Amino acid sequence: MFGGTPILALFALILGIIIGGWWLGPLMLLLVPLSLAGYAMSAYATGRWLATQAGRPDVARGWAALAGVAVLTLLGALPGVGLLVGMLAVLMGLGAFLVALVQADSGSTGLQPPISQASA
Repeated sequence: MFGGTPILALFALILGIIIGGWWLGPLMLLLVPLSLAGYAMSAYATGRWLATQAGRPDVARGWAALAGVAVLTLLGALPGVGLLVGMLAVLMGLGAFLVALVQADSGSTGLQPPISQASA
């Protein structure tokens, strides 16, 4: 899923030099690490969910991530739905990553927005 992106980025860079828009190639290369981070976050969340469903919520983070990668890889290999599973894993992982960043920035521990003084 991620292997063709650098080749496509190089093609976009060369074509962009010729007809304009050369900056799209480097921008595509910047998106690769973000995609990998989103996939890793989805794999970890999938592994934690599987561990919880199996009655082992105390499983180590590494094992949960490994189990999640295995499940997402197997689902990604299915014909017809594999690409959709990979894209959803990246998008869901990026969303979870964004929520974690916002919570860390606001000091919040839950998904609820902080209560303002005006509405309290």
